[in-house]
Amino acid sequence: MLKSSGRVSLDLMHVSDWVPTLYGLAGGDTSKLTDLDGVDMWDTISKGESSPRQELLHNIHPSGGEAAMRYGQWKIVVNASK
Repeated sequence: MLKSSGRVSLDLMHVSDWVPTLYGLAGGDTSKLTDLDGVDMWDTISKGESSPRQELLHNIHPSGGEAAMRYGQWKIVVNASK
């Protein structure tokens, strides 16, 4: 089912993307999945198309004040405790 195999992808993907990706691959209508942060990544995985995801939240640690987020090629890291 992979139209573009044997490659390495540098596109952004998060673990939350697996539910809509696998649901859509199984024939489900991903527009009916509400209140999810994930996006269907099948075209990115199978065809090598650009990822629909531009941002990725890496970490939020409220008690320690640390956080990290990536947008495109930019990443911001916050360490409020130091």
